[in-house]
Amino acid sequence: MLLRHVVTVWVSKCPPGPTRALWVVPLCRGLLPHLSKRLSSSWQQLQQGTTAKGGAVAEEVLADSVLRDLTREFMALILAVVRPFGAPPLGSASVAAAPGPKSPTGSSRRKDGGSADGTGASGKGHQGPGGLAIAAAAAGMGTGLGESLFETLLVVDGELAQVVVGCAVDGLCWPDTESVHKAIAACRNLVKLAPTLPGLEGFVCGPMLQASIFSLVQVFTVEIQAELLSLLRQIMSTSLPRPTGGPAILMTLQQVLGVTPEALQSFVATYNALNSEKDQRQHIKQLVAQAGSDEVRKLLAAVSKISYAPSVPSLVEAPPKFRHTPSEQDAPLQGAIYNTIFNE
Repeated sequence: MLLRHVVTVWVSKCPPGPTRALWVVPLCRGLLPHLSKRLSSSWQQLQQGTTAKGGAVAEEVLADSVLRDLTREFMALILAVVRPFGAPPLGSASVAAAPGPKSPTGSSRRKDGGSADGTGASGKGHQGPGGLAIAAAAAGMGTGLGESLFETLLVVDGELAQVVVGCAVDGLCWPDTESVHKAIAACRNLVKLAPTLPGLEGFVCGPMLQASIFSLVQVFTVEIQAELLSLLRQIMSTSLPRPTGGPAILMTLQQVLGVTPEALQSFVATYNALNSEKDQRQHIKQLVAQAGSDEVRKLLAAVSKISYAPSVPSLVEAPPKFRHTPSEQDAPLQGAIYNTIFNE
């Protein structure tokens, strides 16, 4: 209740200026890292079945419900931090999602990915190369609306800005559909800023791209596959043509999916030749399906059909392996994605 009715409203309504640096930034400096660490730990405990002592079912159900509610409110806060000042909130008349089928977690979402444009743990494991403390370079990144709190943080507290982007990526992986929906919206705002910030671009083309692929092949995101594909398409369309972003994306795809360099070059050539966003999203989906296990293919085909060659010898090396040794920071996430897709 405090997050929803006080903190998030305060972050959303406080205009750019001295008041932010004086009041809102110190509040976020204490709150965001604490909540991020708490949520990451709680999700890990819940998934390991260690939340309730003695395996009490009622306690586990209550813990699950409380954790989901807190996660959703936290991701709403992260979305408010990265959304331009004055932008309509997610779910307002201009960005609201049309009613859709209920997700496994009880949320209702569109399948066309449009609602994610309404632009959602802690950043040590997700810091992009070169960091994000780019200082005053953020000041000119206007989108026609007011400066977001995230842009203010880039100027006054780069370390806290790193925490924010780490939280947005963690939200893609926490198993709650509503929270992932908000995390997607936050990530799409960050992708828009990436070309002007080298450190942020490295983060977007690395951990964010990895987490988006991981989330795409999870049961809890079946109803929002289109939104995740829209995020993946935005990342690729924004950064593939860039001299630093393009190689970073190819390296990430090679690490996560285990595809050959030749297959990636063919994928990029076909992707660039496609004229519609829908076809580009489908092409990304086909790449993941071809590289994945039968379970992944069934999951991706649950919403829309996938047409691909049943056997592409040059696509996946046997056995698929990383050709780049990931850093200690990225190894757990990359390993989880790799094991999920290839079912190992």
